[in-house]
Amino acid sequence: MSSAEKLADTIEATFTTIQHTRMDGVPVMNTALSVRLLGLRAWNGFWLGTLLTPWFMNLILLPETPDDTPLASGTKRTFRFPSGSFEFIRGNEQDIGGFWMCSLFSPVFEFTDQETAEACAAAALAELF
Repeated sequence: MSSAEKLADTIEATFTTIQHTRMDGVPVMNTALSVRLLGLRAWNGFWLGTLLTPWFMNLILLPETPDDTPLASGTKRTFRFPSGSFEFIRGNEQDIGGFWMCSLFSPVFEFTDQETAEACAAAALAELF
């Protein structure tokens, strides 16, 4: 299993646990959707992908090497892509460490099924480049 596959598995497991614990019973959940990380690839010293959950769809950036920079969750940073500059917000989860997220949809009630949501997530990632 490659490092990208291991990272994807860890991210999906982390957010699935969040779904069944912290998000359990929260009314913003779209029960037609499940956690899935799509299109994970290396980009400018980060791993970049689209994270789909039953409560949001976000771009996610994780440093290729562990980031122990003490930045508070909620810190904002702009990243520049070929399609333009986008603001990301810092997050941190014990099992994956520090990461950056850019909201695409929150909540995700626009999607009636997993297949459509995943197609949208893949298209959003492709549009960055």
